[in-house]
Amino acid sequence: MIQVQNTWTATNPNLLAATDLQSAPQDGVLKIYIVSTQKDWSFSLSAGEETPIRNQYVPQKTVAAVQEVFDPSIDLAVLAGQQLVLQCTVGTGGTGAFVAKFYPETEL
Repeated sequence: MIQVQNTWTATNPNLLAATDLQSAPQDGVLKIYIVSTQKDWSFSLSAGEETPIRNQYVPQKTVAAVQEVFDPSIDLAVLAGQQLVLQCTVGTGGTGAFVAKFYPETEL
């Protein structure tokens, strides 16, 4: 498993850029948890040429901290080499947090 996590405060064209999950290292599943302190933030998730999650609202919480036990995840099957893009558009100023986990097909 590969895990990347971070917080941010401004619109970001790719939260996964320059991380170990910039592209899928092999076939597997990408699991994303994402939260924000504001209700008017949205995100899109792309793998290669496909964008199965487009302009979805980021769940709002009082504190920008992912709690995997309570927060919903978005799961996406990915293929080796696909460019992974987690784009976030910020409305009202606040803080967001995400955790991205990649599980290789061999670990599923």
